[in-house]
Amino acid sequence: MQLITLADAVSPSANFKNPFLLDLHVSSTSVGHETRGEYPMKRLFAITALLTGLWCGTANAQFVSNDVSPRSIGPITIAISDDATSACWTNLREVREYTEEKLRMSRYSVVQNAGDYSHQGFYFHIEVIGVRTNGMCDGMVSVELVDYMSNASGFGWFTMGAHNVLTTNYNNLNNSVITAVQDFIDEM
Repeated sequence: MQLITLADAVSPSANFKNPFLLDLHVSSTSVGHETRGEYPMKRLFAITALLTGLWCGTANAQFVSNDVSPRSIGPITIAISDDATSACWTNLREVREYTEEKLRMSRYSVVQNAGDYSHQGFYFHIEVIGVRTNGMCDGMVSVELVDYMSNASGFGWFTMGAHNVLTTNYNNLNNSVITAVQDFIDEM
């Protein structure tokens, strides 16, 4: 029997390759003894496991560096990752346009780019992972502001802020994505 708890998922001992890419600790009990090991799981599995007890609710976490302001940040490129299935996220264009307009209204400079991290600079990354189970869309919305730098000796990602939401909805995750973007930019 496998038991995955929220405490395991957010504990300081959890294994994180990236602060926002969650690997779960899974406890399993068999033949009268307990073993505890680290098994990397798809984030989607984590979302489904954590949302099992929620009824059309959300859980979120957010931070923004004190150094983030329109004067301290260079031009921002918007990048979108759609990892939702079964029509759980359908308003990608609306989200991109809303994000661009909201950033500009907040006095940030927005530049057009392929969104493939092919240049150095700031990226506003929106990622949605979702799946439909029993008619409902369960998913995670991740909004991050990252600074990508590279030189001859390597490259680095510097997370300036992030807003992550676990959510479930009968129709789709569209409103949750817009709300996550809005909440994050309001804190920037």
